[in-house]
Amino acid sequence: MTIKIGDYEFDGTFFSIPSLEDKAGIFAILCIKGQEFQLIDVDESRAVRSRVEKHKRKECWNINSQDGILKFATHYTPNIKQSGRKKIVKELRNKYKPPCGKNWTFAYLDFCILLGLGKILCGRGLVWSRTGVV
Repeated sequence: MTIKIGDYEFDGTFFSIPSLEDKAGIFAILCIKGQEFQLIDVDESRAVRSRVEKHKRKECWNINSQDGILKFATHYTPNIKQSGRKKIVKELRNKYKPPCGKNWTFAYLDFCILLGLGKILCGRGLVWSRTGVV
């Protein structure tokens, strides 16, 4: 099965990372809701499966797919160098503006709040910040 994202045919969609191949390409992270999908993130790698397994934005993918099903799609590019893959990623990010794209980062922030009467509530919250444009 294939899915068209922009002008590109992607293989998939896949439920699990082991379904991905460890070769050069572009990967799309999708949230599937019924028959529709939302592009959550898009990136490139010379080894797609390894990159997805260890990707720093996995937490963002999970947060942005809570009301649907997280799936993956791949566009393998054995004859395209990294600069060409990056160009495709930039094109797709500019078109779809995925919530977990390169220009957003997040971190956990530990906090404590004084509630009064000597009680303190401490916890951890997720903080998002914009770091630049694609």
